[in-house]
This record gives sequence, structure tokens and C-alpha cells, in this order.
Amino acid sequence: MSVGQILRDARLAKNLTVADVAAAIRIRESLVLNLEDDSFEACGGEVYGRGHQRTYAKFLNLEIDDQIFISPSAASEFENAAMKSGTMSTATMQTSALQPTTLKPIGARPNWSVVLGAGSVLAFAMLAVIIVGNNEGVSSLTPITAPGENSVETQSAIPATTEIDSTNDGDLTAATSANVEIGIKVTGDSCWLRVTDSAGAVVFQGVLRVGDDRSFSDPTQLSVVLGNAGGVNFTLNGVDLGIPGRLGEVLRVTLLPGETSITS
Repeated sequence: MSVGQILRDARLAKNLTVADVAAAIRIRESLVLNLEDDSFEACGGEVYGRGHQRTYAKFLNLEIDDQIFISPSAASEFENAAMKSGTMSTATMQTSALQPTTLKPIGARPNWSVVLGAGSVLAFAMLAVIIVGNNEGVSSLTPITAPGENSVETQSAIPATTEIDSTNDGDLTAATSANVEIGIKVTGDSCWLRVTDSAGAVVFQGVLRVGDDRSFSDPTQLSVVLGNAGGVNFTLNGVDLGIPGRLGEVLRVTLLPGETSITS
């Protein structure tokens, strides 16, 4: 009995269909039938076909050994193991004759990993020869000289205070000073406010009501906690930002000179 016949009988004994096997070992159903017929042309050759047969046997819980394909005694052991596992009936064993299969020799194929590795070594060797040849006789590297008189000098620092102007009518213009300046006007609903300066001192803390308008300034930064961001109008460094949030939203932000937007 051939290996393919053993696999077919074991599959039928387990009440498995060709589709079940194909899904389990991830090959086409037609290839499963080829394996059961010991036909390997569609698998790419006998080596690949025998490999699929091994996978098929493992799926059926049949213990398989590589010698099954070259040794009659090992083939018998495989058949006996199939019978012991209950996947093949005694009657089937008695009515079949064991026909061990021998692997056909195939032509040697190049080991591309070795070829590529040898090519890389050769390329590095040639590169080393070129580098050594080009640098032969060089005693030291040429020092890098400092820029001459015509080199561009380092530009002076940008002044802290810059006027931003607009050439088109209707564009937003704002003067950026050296300080951070904020203005808070309550327009919708009362809110709680705390403002801390750059030294960490609280410059204001309390409740503002509708109509209240407060402004604060610091040369470095201002930290603001606003308890109702949707009830106020916010001005930052001369730019009207409108309502900075939703009603009931708590806004926590640290503001710096020159900024024109709020990033919470």
C-alpha cells in the first residue's frame, strides 16, 4: 500500500472530507486528491509532494518518519501505527499490499544564501583594495580651515519687540510686546478665575460675573485656570480670540509673550 492510499484510508476512517483536509493543511482540494494518488506534478515535484504528505499525516495524528519513503520496514511501521491509532481497519490492512515508495533523485540546486554571501565578501574586498590604493602615500588628513574674511558673520539676535503690520486693508494687525498680556471679559455667565505670574504668585483668584473685565500682564509668563471657558471673551497679546471653550469647561493654560493662540 502506498503512502497516499494509507492517508486516504485514514481520512475515511475519521469521516473527514477532502475539503476538511484542504482547509486544515491549507492547500487546494485537488492537491489533496493528488497526494492520495501519490501524484506530485501539481505540487511542484516529489520533494514538495512528500512534504505535503507529511503534513497530511500529522493532521491525521499518524506518526510518520522520513524513512517511510525509502525503507520497506519503516513503511510497515507507519502502516502498523495507523492501525493501532484506529484510523485503519484490519480488513483494509489484510486486503492491501504494502508498496514502499522511493524518492527520485533530483538535480542539485544552488544555495542562493551561500552565493549571495560570497558575493558580498568579494564586493567588500574589492572596495577595500580601491580605498587603500587611492590613499596610498597619504600621511595625514588635510585640516579644515576657518572661514576667511569674506565669510558671512553671525547675525545679531532678533530684538525682543517686533511690530507686526499689514499691507492689506482688513487684515488683522497686532503689536507684539516683550510682555505677555491677557484680557478676560465675562459675556455669557459667571466664571471662576485664577491667574499666576512667572514667580508663582497668585495675582488674582475669585469669581467674575457678567460684565466684569480684567486684564493681566507679566514679562515672562502667565498661568491661567478658567472655570467656565464658554462664558468669557479672551484676548491674548492684543489678539481677540473670542470664546476659548465650552460652557462649564475648565481651561488650564500657560501663556507666553508673542503667542496669538491658546493651546491647552
